[in-house]
Amino acid sequence: MSRIKLPLNVRKFIFITLAVVFSACAPTPLASPPAPTATIIPTVIPTSTQNWSATSTAIAHQTDAKFENLVTLVKAQDPNIDFTELRMAFARTSQYDPYGLQYRQLRDEMVAESDADNFEYSLELANEFLTINYIFPEAHIVAIRAYDALNKPEDADFHRYVLNGLVKSILASGDGTTPQSAYEIVLIEEEYLILEVKGIKDPVNREEFVEGCDTFDGFDSISGQIITVYFNPRIPIQSFLNSLSIYNDSYNLPSSGC
Repeated sequence: MSRIKLPLNVRKFIFITLAVVFSACAPTPLASPPAPTATIIPTVIPTSTQNWSATSTAIAHQTDAKFENLVTLVKAQDPNIDFTELRMAFARTSQYDPYGLQYRQLRDEMVAESDADNFEYSLELANEFLTINYIFPEAHIVAIRAYDALNKPEDADFHRYVLNGLVKSILASGDGTTPQSAYEIVLIEEEYLILEVKGIKDPVNREEFVEGCDTFDGFDSISGQIITVYFNPRIPIQSFLNSLSIYNDSYNLPSSGC
């Protein structure tokens, strides 16, 4: 995959596609219908199961609204904005797609147009992507490159401000040197962003989890040594469990570490 080269030594991170394969679940057998009876008008007592759909929809609307309010503060460059709160709020919205599977085509087209120096169109696609996922680092990187090329430095600087806020938020979540101090991620793309920012060359993602962590080995350009970097993917994993309806209260992801 081609790389987006940015000014100020900011380089496009490498995006690796995750293939997620799930085994088919056996269907739950249907209960036999009861024998016909006389018509009865029951007293309806709503249960938590009956109200689940309406309740979950209401919660989704609330979390979406909260996230949009935070985005408004970011666009106003509010000095009190908390980028960690912004990232975590997005993970609770209805548009949360931690592995980027739903919008892969848009993402690939955006990057291809940026690589081809079609700046106006790549910017249009980046802005479209940001309406879907405002914390997606690559869309801000594409916007920076396009605005720089179109001689709109103030707009480019704004997206640098957002990207810098996202990076600082991730780096503040740990130091990545152990599973217990792993960087907490919301999007898989954040892993490659941090590896790029830290100057890790040729990172290789281990096939197996290490103590539940997503783990990379790579060449540290500063120390000159091969180092290991740990990321905590508990939030994306929990999202997948929820979406597959196999999550239950007995399965608790750790609140810290992997």
